[in-house]
Amino acid sequence: SVAAANNKIVVGAPEYDAGTNPINYNQGAVYIYNLDGTGEIKVTASDGNAQDDFGETVAVGNNKIVVGSPDHNLNGAVYVYDLDGTNEVKITASDGSDGDHFGEFVAVGNNKIVVGAPFDDDDGFSSGSVYVYNLDGTGEVKITASDDPGAYDNFGLKVAIGDNKIAVAAPFYDVSGGNTNQGAVYIYDLDGTNEVKITNGEYYDSFGSSVAISNGKIIVGATGDDGTFNLTASSGAAYVYSLDGTFERVIRASDVASYNYFSYSVTGFVDTADLSLSSITVTDGGEHYKSALPPTVTITGGG
Repeated sequence: SVAAANNKIVVGAPEYDAGTNPINYNQGAVYIYNLDGTGEIKVTASDGNAQDDFGETVAVGNNKIVVGSPDHNLNGAVYVYDLDGTNEVKITASDGSDGDHFGEFVAVGNNKIVVGAPFDDDDGFSSGSVYVYNLDGTGEVKITASDDPGAYDNFGLKVAIGDNKIAVAAPFYDVSGGNTNQGAVYIYDLDGTNEVKITNGEYYDSFGSSVAISNGKIIVGATGDDGTFNLTASSGAAYVYSLDGTFERVIRASDVASYNYFSYSVTGFVDTADLSLSSITVTDGGEHYKSALPPTVTITGGG
């Protein structure tokens, strides 16, 4: 997992083996860099153990770095640091239990930290839940879907925060009528209220494979989307919605092909320092993004 904000780049290395003692395998580590790759700082959990997977997911924002350690002490933990890796704060769920994977995915923004626990069993085996905290780890709010997602729906497998909204993905949600793993995304206010549910797609689309919030939009990945007329199995697509869940558009690659899993990860940002940027065009260096050649990037307008 990687993240960038506050003029820092944060990189997770969840299978890092701490020290020379082989018992500390897969304890995990996180590295912090300036935007030019200098100033490396390495961070490990003060109470890390083997197989904690510290760094499985990372987020940066509000001048804080948030690190997920979903296998710490079996049920998971989240660690919060200043941008220089100091002042560690550890967060665990007040009602956590073994196998919840608290910290499987994290997000930070709007002075809140959002933590996914997609294997929480509150509403069925691995139905999933999400927790919201203040930046200092206080003020816990737990969110579960109001429609009681079923077993293995993994509500909270991906989360996003921005524009005073929280988006929670349940990519294996089964829509009534037998649409296995169609997927769903839920939108909330920062306090977990005013739920809006979005579904789109068909069997095994995994709508909610990824999710992001930016510029008043919610972007949802669906890696299992089969494209036009179901001719391209798992080619993938990204869906764009307004913050109230109103559908706006779907995005597919121009060279769509089966099993590309387009939208496996999505993100969004706004650069308020330069609003004159008109377009960025990326020309792929090889067929279906598998070439070792770098892409050609053309920037029009702006700096």
